[in-house]
Amino acid sequence: MNLNLNTFLLISAIVALLFGLGFVLLPGVMFSIYGIAASPASYLGFRLFGSVLVAIGLLNWLFKDSSNWEAVRALLLSVAIGNVIGLLLVLFATIAGTINAMGWSAVLIYLLLGIGDAYFVSRGPGATPERRSY
Repeated sequence: MNLNLNTFLLISAIVALLFGLGFVLLPGVMFSIYGIAASPASYLGFRLFGSVLVAIGLLNWLFKDSSNWEAVRALLLSVAIGNVIGLLLVLFATIAGTINAMGWSAVLIYLLLGIGDAYFVSRGPGATPERRSY
């Protein structure tokens, strides 16, 4: 499979939107999946986190067809930094037992998306045939 930037941004958008909407609309379900104790504060925290994921998902969706390389690069760099931070936080939380073994799935998601962000930033505007016209 030849993954191009458009497809990567689409996949990133779908992942962020699905998790974001899950955290906003169904935080209790997400608590049970990750083994986190429910409390009013954790509901608020998960919903706020979900709102950020929805925003990131929408940005990925809106930029997937953009021909403005500088804007796409800024998006990729910003999301890559967030993915590295998220990866470290979830990794440490999973190792410490703060979240259950499902935390490893989040580690994998952050890792793969971070690698994709870094790959397309390193390739520049000519990473795919669709982007060579910049």
